Amino acid sequence: MGKRKLAKGEARYIGVEVNKRSGGEFVIDKASYEVFDRYDNLLESGDAIIEDNKVYMLFDTDRNDYEIRGVYHVEFEIEIERLPKRLRPTETVYVERRRKVE
Repeated sequence: MGKRKLAKGEARYIGVEVNKRSGGEFVIDKASYEVFDRYDNLLESGDAIIEDNKVYMLFDTDRNDYEIRGVYHVEFEIEIERLPKRLRPTETVYVERRRKVE
């Protein structure tokens, strides 16, 4: 999936867009997320925001758990109407030192 770089102190929405191969319409019933560090420790979880065919969460690097040079994985779990399997896409986030503005 995707990779994002965020500066320490930055907050950004991280998410995925779901599309049906056949192009037909569908409804996302439920979506949640979990954030893991590089050692697979769970740092944060909750209900994801659903907007049409997009699912996202607010990744806020100001949280104490997020370190500079840290690598984090945001795993989404998405339930779609009449689909027997759940989707589990993952986004990777790299937290960098904030650049000084001169």
